[in-house]
Amino acid sequence: LDPAALRNTEENVRRHHLENSVRIAKSDLFSDVSGTFDVILANLPIWDELWNVKTPTTDLNQAFLSDVKKYLKPGGVAALAWFSASPVEPVRAALQKAGFLVEEFSEESIGYTWYLFLLKNP
Repeated sequence: LDPAALRNTEENVRRHHLENSVRIAKSDLFSDVSGTFDVILANLPIWDELWNVKTPTTDLNQAFLSDVKKYLKPGGVAALAWFSASPVEPVRAALQKAGFLVEEFSEESIGYTWYLFLLKNP
């Protein structure tokens, strides 16, 4: 929903010449999305105070995880970003409860741990 995030996404799609294979949607989670996809990228708000969100980030993650399987093709992958300014354990627990096969990557940078969770739809 953030206009700056949308502009950044559009620029990255252009920069990597993916205009013919990437669909960008401005949507409150999946409210304005239809169809199923091979890949879904989610860069949800992570830190309530920083993003000044109306819905707590943990609730946003739960809503995303409860709906994302409906939009992933069989064998599809959703990528969910996170960083250590907010606790990662509730995210891990929610991922396990949602029943995804999860691959986790992390990297230390500028005093934080940055996470990428790949959620595989069996």
